[in-house]
Parts: sequence; structure tokens; C-alpha cells
Amino acid sequence: MEQHPVPQNIASYEFRLVGDMTLKQFLELAGGLVVALIFYASGLAWYFKWPLVFVSAVLGVGLAFFPIEERPLETWLMSFLKTIYSPTQYLWKKTPKKPEFLEERPPLPVEPAQQVVTPQDKIKMIEYVATLPVAKSAIDQKEDEFVNQIKNMFSMTTPPVTRVTNEIPNPGNVQVHKLSGPFVLEVQQPNIQPVHIPKYTPPHIPYIPPPSTFRQPIQAQPARYSSEIPMPSAPTIPNILAGMVTDKNGRILENVILEILDQGANPVRALRTNKIGQFRTATQLANGFYDILLEKDGYAFDNVRVELKGEIVEPIEIKAK
Repeated sequence: MEQHPVPQNIASYEFRLVGDMTLKQFLELAGGLVVALIFYASGLAWYFKWPLVFVSAVLGVGLAFFPIEERPLETWLMSFLKTIYSPTQYLWKKTPKKPEFLEERPPLPVEPAQQVVTPQDKIKMIEYVATLPVAKSAIDQKEDEFVNQIKNMFSMTTPPVTRVTNEIPNPGNVQVHKLSGPFVLEVQQPNIQPVHIPKYTPPHIPYIPPPSTFRQPIQAQPARYSSEIPMPSAPTIPNILAGMVTDKNGRILENVILEILDQGANPVRALRTNKIGQFRTATQLANGFYDILLEKDGYAFDNVRVELKGEIVEPIEIKAK
């Protein structure tokens, strides 16, 4: 498997001493040779000295001039040391949970005691409110006067009644003939005053015919139904209209305005196609004939007529001219 080239550091400039050898390479090579000379000049036995001299010199040359898979040897050495000394096993320790009964909880707020209102208190409050003066505006005063006049017209006044019974004290020695039963002396005092009520004249409201009488008959083509339209969810409820709008080449058209009219040419729904050219009514329509009018800048459509009979309607396919 071919390795991808390692990105090079092109943001900084490295000083070169001889040819393509940089200062870093020179220091790595010199460091390896200096260590080899130190081991060579030491008084170690030959079977310890020469291996250490060879390893130091080769390591310095390798660090300076021999990368592995386009990575410097020092990168491999650092990765090796990190792998050796980094932990490879992790132990999970469960943190003990403090029991709930030992946890400190804030004290619950003390709710103020609610005052109980008795029926006697309500009666007293109503009586007190009734004693308060009520300032009425001029309009309220005129309204009260008019209501009192109406009440006086349709109410019957009760005449005063004077009742005389046979229980009359005897003044002195006057002979009084007692009647066998009480009698009533009624005196009627009518107190009805005529009230003049102005005649009410309703304002003149001109007759405006319904909007359907102004519309011209709509020329519409029968709808074309297709069960192959890729609808996300086909209608499963009767009298639900759904479908897709495309151009004459079959490309979907979004943001097409659809207006659904009933038999009286009254608008009942207004829809707009989504990004995949589909439309759908959210609620059911009543049974009958409906006309679908479409509008979009740069396109022309034939009016579509559908008939709803309380059955599930297949998706409608509409194409521009």
C-alpha cells in the first residue's frame, strides 16, 4: 500500500551548511561522532568499547541522514519511548455514593396559612360593597333614565288599599252595630305618565351580491390521478387532496401557488408546493366538485377539476403547458 507523502514544513526556513545538509543534521551527526569518540577514549574493555562506539556513530548518521517512511529517526525513537513508558492499562474505580439520609437538604419553605372565607364573610363583604358610593358617568345616567322610563311604561302601579275591619273601639256609650265580616275600601290612584320614545330608523345598507355572482364560469380539465407519484405519505383519509406539480419535461416545480375553489367558485383552500413539487391539504373537504387554479411566474397551467365522493383520492399529477 503506497504511503501518502508526509507534509513538509514550508512555513520556516532552515539554514544549510553544506549542500542539502541543514544545521540540525550537522548537530545530530556531530553529536553521534562526539559520543563515539568519548567511548573510544575511555578506558573500557574492548568488548564494551567498540560496540558502544559503533552504535553511537551509526545512531548519529541515522538521525541525520536516514529517515524511515519519510519520518525522521528521532520521531520513531520518541514514539517508541512514549509507548514503553505510557500506561496501557486503566483501572476503573467506583466512587462511593453518599446515602441519601446523610445528605444535607435545605429546609422546606413554610407556606403561609390560607385564610378560610366563610359564607358570613362573603355576605358582609357584599353588604359593604353595596354601601360604597358609585360614581356614574353621564352616559350611564342617561341609560338609567331611559331604562326607568321603559319600566314605567310596562309596569302596573299598585294602588293604595285601605282596609277597615269591624274591630272598632267603642267610644263611650255609643251604640255601634258590628258587621258580620270585614269589608275593604279600595281607592285607586293611577299615576301613569306617557313617555315619548323616538322612532328607530335603521340605517340604509346597500345590497351587495355574493362574490360568486361576479365570477365567470371556470374552464377546467379533469384531474389525472397516478399511484406512481413518489409521495412521502399517500392520503389514507377520504377527501384529502395531494399530488405533484412538474413542468412539461417532468422536472419538479416548487413554490407553485394552488387555489382550490368550490362549486360556487369560492376559495376554500390555498396551498404552495414544497421543494420537491408536492402539495397536500391538511383537513378533509366536503363532497362535490372542486377546481384547482395554479400560478407561477414563467409557467402556464390548465385548471384542474376534481370530484370528491367521500373516498380516498389518489395523488394528482399536474404538468405545466
